Amino acid sequence: PTPAPTADDGAFSLVQPIPTPTPEQQHTIDGLGASLGKFGVHLLWGVTGSGKTEVYLRLIERVLASSHDATAIVLVPEIALTPQTSGRFVARFGPTVAVLHSGLTPKQRAQGWKRVQRGEARVVVGPRSAIFAPLAGLALVVVDEEHDASYKQDQLPRYHGRDVAIKRAQLAQCPVLLGSATPSLESWLNATDQSKSASRSTLWKLKTRATGASMPSVRVVDMREEQRLRRAAPGPQGAGTLRLLGPTLEHALHATLEKGEQAMLLLNRRGVARRLHCTTPACGYVLMCEHCDSALVLHASSIAPAGSIVRCHHCNKDQRVPSACPGCKGKLHSLHAGTQRLEDEIERSFASMGLVRGSTLLRLDADSMGSMRDYFRTLSSFARGEARVLIGTQMLAKGLDFPLVSLVGVLDADTSLAMPDFRSCERTFQLLSQVSGRAGRAARAGLVIIQTHTPQMPVIGFAQRHDFAAFADSELRTRWEAQLPPFTRFAHIVCRDEDVEAATAAADTIASALRHEAEANPACQARVVGPAPCLLARVHDQFRVGVEVYAAQASALQGLLQGLRARGLLKSDAKTAVDVDAVDVA
Repeated sequence: PTPAPTADDGAFSLVQPIPTPTPEQQHTIDGLGASLGKFGVHLLWGVTGSGKTEVYLRLIERVLASSHDATAIVLVPEIALTPQTSGRFVARFGPTVAVLHSGLTPKQRAQGWKRVQRGEARVVVGPRSAIFAPLAGLALVVVDEEHDASYKQDQLPRYHGRDVAIKRAQLAQCPVLLGSATPSLESWLNATDQSKSASRSTLWKLKTRATGASMPSVRVVDMREEQRLRRAAPGPQGAGTLRLLGPTLEHALHATLEKGEQAMLLLNRRGVARRLHCTTPACGYVLMCEHCDSALVLHASSIAPAGSIVRCHHCNKDQRVPSACPGCKGKLHSLHAGTQRLEDEIERSFASMGLVRGSTLLRLDADSMGSMRDYFRTLSSFARGEARVLIGTQMLAKGLDFPLVSLVGVLDADTSLAMPDFRSCERTFQLLSQVSGRAGRAARAGLVIIQTHTPQMPVIGFAQRHDFAAFADSELRTRWEAQLPPFTRFAHIVCRDEDVEAATAAADTIASALRHEAEANPACQARVVGPAPCLLARVHDQFRVGVEVYAAQASALQGLLQGLRARGLLKSDAKTAVDVDAVDVA
């Protein structure tokens, strides 16, 4: 059998007393328990730390007790979250749990799959692919952190794990439970839409934290003012010093370490610097990838001196940094620092307080994690309190539970807001709310400091007040006025070719055909946008030209696409990508 995650192999071993459900939890457990045995979609909206996982565990207990062959599936958004979540399920249900994910060896995956097939495992925990586990007698499907974009597979076959979970529950005639502190607007609208006689799903609420702890205090600091304070500081801390931590967050981190507590710092950019550009005003050269329309990112590397490698985050090509600007031989300057530079800065600033890279100071991002064992080892070390500060990208916002964390710092809240995507505000709110929820989950009061250059943005204010309902109402009004999802259905079609003219011509043919189909079927209320170069116009030497099509209903959208398929004008292949309900339009 596939061994359960343990502290010995770098995962989590969580043998803890089973908590008594709060009145809110018990009401939800009883209500959802009454729905077992019939299909229904249920949305569990609970604030961070409200005990959604305990609700899942109690419901699965009822499922396993109801019949000797009843089974359940629990989906988590990413492998990075699997060790902690699976540890709780293994601690509660023992060897009847199978953990399935791509971080296992082929032999481990095969063993786990066979255990499920033979009926030895009755509870399956894993990322999106776990929804296909060969369980018989399926009685409950849980999708934790249902809002997470990683549930969408962006390569063929393109599917959304949450939507497949709903369909599989329907086929099995069992309930599906979608859980999140920040539900996707699609799921939220399905549960709260008052314009229909009956909502598509049932809403359950957990409004308070299970431990009785209050939500963390959130302080928004304007980085323009922080930079002014930094310039006015005397000595080496003042003018001319590039610092990622503003004075407010720096002082809070110092106080946290003095108290022996832990901190998490989010910077959603990898590397040492986001790009290199020439400082000569007449030149302005930016070091770009020769295969992609993307700036190269400065990285430190173990195989070369620090800061001597630049990497493309799309094709992963590395090259050495030129000694001077290739255009004018001027000096190259770095902009927009990432997690590697933050790690350097914190180690320099707090070495006297015992922060040492790799032991008491850890980094969690795609560059530092070479294998799943690295993920598990890093998270386990931080969970045991051996590491005091954890730096990372958006992985930190996944539903991790560390009771010693009292401070969370968001280094640049504007990163996702700058993306030209209609979901940018939604993703920003989700990221800020989720990472804020890592603070103050036990007896210690939590403090969150959000550094931003745009404190006036409404989404920042909503996140500061932990007010998801108000944010959702505001964002849904904007989406309705613009007739964007979730009020319409959306498909993103990308034509790719090494010849930009060929890619443009193919996209133009598809756009023209779609417009013709839409005009011939006015009831579908469709509109076609494009063709136009994608946000990332070239990747791996392939030029990318996109077409967007919106329709009032899913059936209308599918009808339009099917019409083009029947005429041989639309096919998902090496040259054309068709993504229905796309979550990424880059």
